[in-house]
Amino acid sequence: MNRTQMLKVLLVALLVGGGLAYATYNYLDSVPVRTVEVPTRPVVVAQANLQLGAELKPTDLRVVDWPLSSIPDGAFKDTSQLTGRGLVRSVLMHEPLLPSKLAAVGAGAGLPPSIPAGMRAVSVRVNEVSGVAG
Repeated sequence: MNRTQMLKVLLVALLVGGGLAYATYNYLDSVPVRTVEVPTRPVVVAQANLQLGAELKPTDLRVVDWPLSSIPDGAFKDTSQLTGRGLVRSVLMHEPLLPSKLAAVGAGAGLPPSIPAGMRAVSVRVNEVSGVAG
């Protein structure tokens, strides 16, 4: 093949490819967008990562619409039910708050609510020597 024939083939390929790309773009642009309505319910989630023992404040919580088919059991609908309660497990941002992650109402925050019933926490003094000695 000489140069002129190669340039003709290249020009035809570019024109055909460009025409098909243009036609595909116009077709996809004209297809109507379908919207799907998913039933939702409000669920309280963490606004940020929360650590074990943290006391929940209104600024730590946010209410979002959650798909009805995937709401965890016991999820809360209102932030007023959670304000002032302590966490017995860490919670990640956008994670729903569940009763299993919260201390009992009135138990407060910090380490005490995270200690299981019948168990006791004891503080032990440790320094460099006793820590290495076991």
